[in-house]
Amino acid sequence: MVLDVRLDLIRKVKKRDFCPIALSAIALETIHTGFPLNKWFHIYTDGSLLDFSQGAGAFGESFVFYLRVGTFTTLFDEKLEAIHVALEQLAVRLDTFERTVMS
Repeated sequence: MVLDVRLDLIRKVKKRDFCPIALSAIALETIHTGFPLNKWFHIYTDGSLLDFSQGAGAFGESFVFYLRVGTFTTLFDEKLEAIHVALEQLAVRLDTFERTVMS
């Protein structure tokens, strides 16, 4: 398995010059331009507050997972748990894809 980490956007931006929605749009544009759906398996992860408890989620073309992480956790904890769940799901589906991008 080869791990290739890419953190650059398709254009140079300063975070302070853009609202969060615009930054998200630029990030998604980068993902869809650099990693087309017909060649890459896409996985999306996120953390959130669910019923006064922190939650994490991961979804791709063949799975969707939401779970509670705990009451006293941070967004970093939630995101990390979502990535962990996504990697576990990828491990049982290795024969269904060649390349994956996670965001």
